[in-house]
Amino acid sequence: MMSRITLLFKIFFICGIFISFTSFFLDWYIFQVNTATDELLVSWRYNIIAGWTTPFIEDSGINQLLRPYALSIPLAVNLIFMGAIVLSLYGLIFKDIENTDEMKSFIKFNYSNLGVLIFNGFYGFVFPVMYLIPNTLYFPTFTITQLDSGVISYYSIGIGYILQLIAFSLNFPYVAFYMDTMMKFEKRTHTLENKMENVLEHLQEPLDLDKLIAQETLQLEGE
Repeated sequence: MMSRITLLFKIFFICGIFISFTSFFLDWYIFQVNTATDELLVSWRYNIIAGWTTPFIEDSGINQLLRPYALSIPLAVNLIFMGAIVLSLYGLIFKDIENTDEMKSFIKFNYSNLGVLIFNGFYGFVFPVMYLIPNTLYFPTFTITQLDSGVISYYSIGIGYILQLIAFSLNFPYVAFYMDTMMKFEKRTHTLENKMENVLEHLQEPLDLDKLIAQETLQLEGE
């Protein structure tokens, strides 16, 4: 039963990693302004790597004037996340933590798995708090209608952000299982070492050096 659950966790994790990677090529946030006749005046879409992009010429009138603030997520953060994804995927496919007696080589995969989950959480929960809301980018979706002009402003999260939330829920079970397995193995190893030390202590008799010297002295005198 446990092997089936583990297999399910692995499938979830693979799906979560694939979804996380796919999200980098999709829109994370959308801001646009339409007239009352549904004419598009302003259109900006945010991607976690490319930043803000627009289908209009960027220096065109009102579209450029209403360009959202730059969301300066460091490129290094995205690269580290991608590296953690690659390492975790390699460990999942080529390394079986359930059928090994040597756990030291699995520590790096434990860190990469945990890193993937932390980044999922960062993009899913910290990103809107640190980058969207402070820059007046309403979360998760909001519509403002100006009654005098009929202009409608749309603010909404994109599919890329939604995929990160889905990835977090898919990745969590396997990461929790992996960490639990590592902790159980470490605990079992320490317990076994303690038992062996106790056995060796009982088997070894303390050496009485004075007695040994006296015996050797008597033996030499007898000779």
